[in-house]
Order: sequence, then structure tokens, then C-alpha cells
Amino acid sequence: MAVGQAVRFAPEFLDPDRRIGYSQQWNLAIQHELGWLTVVELSYVGNVGHKLPGPNVSINQVPPAQMGPGNAQVRRPFPQFGNVTTVTPFWGNSSYHGLNAKIEKRFSSGLNFMLNYTFSKFLDDVTSNQELGAVGGVQNIYNRRAEKALSGNDVRNRLVYSSTYELPWGKGRRWLTSGPAAMVLGGWALGTILTLQDGSPDGLVTQSNTTNAFNGVQRVNLLRDPALPKSERTIQRYFDTTAVVAPPQYTFGNAGRATLTGPGIANIDLSLMKNHRFGERYNVQVRAEAFNSLNRVNLEDPGRSLGAAGFGVISDSRNARNLQLGLKLTF
Repeated sequence: MAVGQAVRFAPEFLDPDRRIGYSQQWNLAIQHELGWLTVVELSYVGNVGHKLPGPNVSINQVPPAQMGPGNAQVRRPFPQFGNVTTVTPFWGNSSYHGLNAKIEKRFSSGLNFMLNYTFSKFLDDVTSNQELGAVGGVQNIYNRRAEKALSGNDVRNRLVYSSTYELPWGKGRRWLTSGPAAMVLGGWALGTILTLQDGSPDGLVTQSNTTNAFNGVQRVNLLRDPALPKSERTIQRYFDTTAVVAPPQYTFGNAGRATLTGPGIANIDLSLMKNHRFGERYNVQVRAEAFNSLNRVNLEDPGRSLGAAGFGVISDSRNARNLQLGLKLTF
């Protein structure tokens, strides 16, 4: 097809020279027994990845030196084509470093629990298929170094507590081991899962791409740090929307892939269950579960597209309290 004619083909291809990705991992842990079947552990975990798969991306972007007004199609590296898409390019890199503290009590006297706290940092330069945050895709394929930033899966602080406690009465327990009271009050157990964690990174982009370069996304220009103090954040203005502006036409934004951190999560799940054994091989379990038992509002991320009506606005939240009842017979 001659240059200047209407484009009718947008090819996709697999890089014939791509190499399979790999990772390197290392860790160091110290454990100490405290008694009462309880162990405390301090550990460090490191992981780096190279040649990681990224999302499909077009390599038929206008070179930055040729960006400007007019017919951009003729300035593309392959002007006879539309997007020339490389499928799942293996060009990503990542690094993870985490410090972990854990206290674990193995089951005894009707109780087991585990308390785990992690402080970590996760960097990468590609967007994975499933991410907690929204850091966006490639802005300029000619400058992939600018893609290195906090990963959408970065969670700086995370604390999780989980436990199961069998109430101390009923057959085989400490009190009320027989009789009608043992049948009614025995076999109950309480389960708890507490999760506290920071939010994940988000990137800010423009709603309308004005680069005229057939690139992926256009990020905003930062005038200052758009993060607001916690006391000033509201669902209508989660970050300082006046701290960013659209880049001049035919230019890329100076913001990185990860600009802000979204709302965190605080959640408690509770379960109450009773096991009643009869005969030699039968057991009936009654179970009640409450997910987000306190019905706390855990907010979703704010709008991140400059120019959209919802820019900086939080318009949704995670699941409210959910109650579930179950009955199970095993034999």
C-alpha cells in the first residue's frame, strides 16, 4: 500500500526474538519460640523479575522529534499501516522488597491465631493483567525508562490477623462436658479475619489525548504534589485537582505512571459455627458468616482522567456488609 492512501490494515505480531521472562528470589528469616506453642518470625523477602510479559502495545507511534500538527499518519514508522501491535512483549522489569513480622500460635486449648505485618515496596515498568491500583499503560514507547514507577500492586503497609477460638464448653471441652447443656452450648467456634492495608498507586491521565502521535496514553503535567493531607480529603475532592494541568498540545505529560495512593482498606470478617456429632460418622455444621461485619465504607479509587466530570471524585465503594448462613451434613 502506498504512503498516503487510506489505511486498511493493522497487523499484530509476535516478536520472533523474544525471550522467556525469569525471576530471582531470596529471603532471610529468623524464628524464635515464645512458649505456649507460639512462634515469632522476622523475615526479609526480595524478588526481581526481568523480561516480564506486558500488555499488547503498538510500535507504530510517531517519533517524539516529529510530533506536531497535520497528518501524523505519514510520520509513523510504518505509514502504510494503522497500529502495528506487538502481542504480549516480554520486556518488563520488576523489583520487590518486603520486611515481614509474624506471630503465630498453633492450635491448642481451643485457640489458634496468626498476626502478620508487612512493610514493602514494589516497582515495575509494565502493567500486569490484574492490578489493585490503576497506573496505566505506556505513554511513549521511545522512552520506556520513564515507565518505571510503583506497581499497581504495591501495598506499602499491610496487617492481617486471623484466629479460630473454640468456646470452652461441650463434649471434649473444659466445662459442661455432658447433658443437654453440652449438646446446646457445645461445639461452637468463632473465627475472625482482620485486614488493614494502605491503598494502591494510581496514575493521572488526560481524558483527551492531544499528542497526535498514535501513542497509548497521555499523562498530566504536575505543578506540585497533588496529594492532600488526610484531614482534607473528601469523596468530592480526594486529591488536589488544581495541582495538575493538561500538557501542551503535541507533548507528553511529565507525571509518572504512579502519582497518588488510593484509599486503604479496613475490614473485619467474622464467622460463628457449631458442629454437632451424632452416631459414629455423622456431623451437622451450622455456620453464620459476616463479611465486612462492621459495615465499614471502604472507598474505591477516585476518578483519574483530567477533563472528566469525575476527576478527583470517589463515586463507588467496595462491598458492604454481607451475611451468609450455611448448613452442612457430613458422613
